[in-house]
Amino acid sequence: MKKKLDLTPDQQPKIASINLKYAQKMEPLLKGSERPLMEFRDMRELNDAKEGELKTVLSPEQFKKYLDSKEEMRAKFEERIKEQSGH
Repeated sequence: MKKKLDLTPDQQPKIASINLKYAQKMEPLLKGSERPLMEFRDMRELNDAKEGELKTVLSPEQFKKYLDSKEEMRAKFEERIKEQSGH
């Protein structure tokens, strides 16, 4: 993220703190499997909150790069799933 978004020295600790905060909140949801639909909703809400915080630290250009990178990773993940399922 540091290189991809060309973070400034001032932004680096702020972004690291946000990432750690949301990774810690997400961990119990990823490990639990009691209520998958509720957990999915909770994960989406956490992700939206994280992006809201990132948006306050990143410039508009950096935030766009972040979203583009996120979409690229999602597309690659979906492609791997398709390959694994034989489609």
